[in-house]
Amino acid sequence: MKVKFNAGLVVLLASTCFAAKFPAGYTLCKQGDDKCLLDQIGATFTKHSQGIPEMNLVGLDPLKIEKMDIVQGGDGPINIVLNFKNVDLTGLSQSTVKKANGFTANPTKMEMAVLVPVASLVGGYKINGKVLILPIQGEGKSNMTMENCHIQLKWTGKLVEKTGKQFYQLDKLKATFDTTRFHMHFSNLFNGDKALGDNMNQFLNDNWQDILKELKPSIVTAFAQIFQRVVTNVFDKVPYAELYHTSSLLESPASSSSAEPSQETLVEDFFICRSCGHDVSLSNFVLEKYSPLALGSSNQTLSAGREAIVQEVQNTLGIRFKIIVVEKAYCAKVESWSLLHSWFPGFAWKLCVCPKCRTHLGWMFEPLETATSDRYFPTEKGFYALISSNIISEGYVNSLLMREKALRDN
Repeated sequence: MKVKFNAGLVVLLASTCFAAKFPAGYTLCKQGDDKCLLDQIGATFTKHSQGIPEMNLVGLDPLKIEKMDIVQGGDGPINIVLNFKNVDLTGLSQSTVKKANGFTANPTKMEMAVLVPVASLVGGYKINGKVLILPIQGEGKSNMTMENCHIQLKWTGKLVEKTGKQFYQLDKLKATFDTTRFHMHFSNLFNGDKALGDNMNQFLNDNWQDILKELKPSIVTAFAQIFQRVVTNVFDKVPYAELYHTSSLLESPASSSSAEPSQETLVEDFFICRSCGHDVSLSNFVLEKYSPLALGSSNQTLSAGREAIVQEVQNTLGIRFKIIVVEKAYCAKVESWSLLHSWFPGFAWKLCVCPKCRTHLGWMFEPLETATSDRYFPTEKGFYALISSNIISEGYVNSLLMREKALRDN
């Protein structure tokens, strides 16, 4: 028996997903927090080496390369055409990011330096030419491995507007690398002549420094093209501002001008607006704060496994709402606090509406003594009560989409 989903529902759920979604467990950084960015880029290599489809980031370990060519011509000691096909670059998941600069509000130049303990390029090859004084020819499987590989990437670009949003357009990427050892092995050299093949592989490894010196410019050019595609895929998919789009959730509007150092937040799951998909809050921010006027309450398990208290409240018109209380949320600026009929005695309230589609998401609450006319958002002593039916867990949305994809694939 096959299970079918309503196509309209799936499309609607898909449309609520933000373009720039980081997976649960991803540490988010504020723009300009260089230390956090350095740590997080490193975590991308180590913890998310399988890729992040939501950001169009391909798997990094192995980094699958369909085709790569190293062409070294001229009158030098090495003259070869080396074609790789369906090869894997492995080892990036063990990388240490040494530098990450230029990720600013208005980026032009960016750079990244990475140390890879062991990087291997493994897969099919075809080679023809001359290495030093010896001819070389063959086709088969190859393994090129570098130890302590220091990779430095530098690129330039600018912000351009597309579909009403700004994207970073990468113009040119340059790469350099150094290594303490370069190992090479090519199977099936000289049409499978084992003696000639073993001798050539031995010769290549005995003279690796001279060979690498000659091949390095061609290797750099080939890898620069590969890494440019990887980086461009992300920047073309995600509006640049949305790479930091949750900073407004990690720092409340009331404290955005604070001089305190930024802190990292490990994301469990997002609450998003059910109408438009805009970020509203994080499951991390759920509070156990009870209203003495609540008609009842129950526990609800979120997709990230966290328990949330859902309370039922009623306004003066007799309309009932089920609410979840959170520490922080992203609401549009609304005028004036109300002191009447508060579900939380001692707190004034005002509406919380979605900044994007203006859907009523819930209410903001602030202690009476600080609920002044010039305060638009709650302080650290305040909180937010979100209408559970007007928000949805992004983890739940993604689970439905992945289930639908699995059903289509089967």
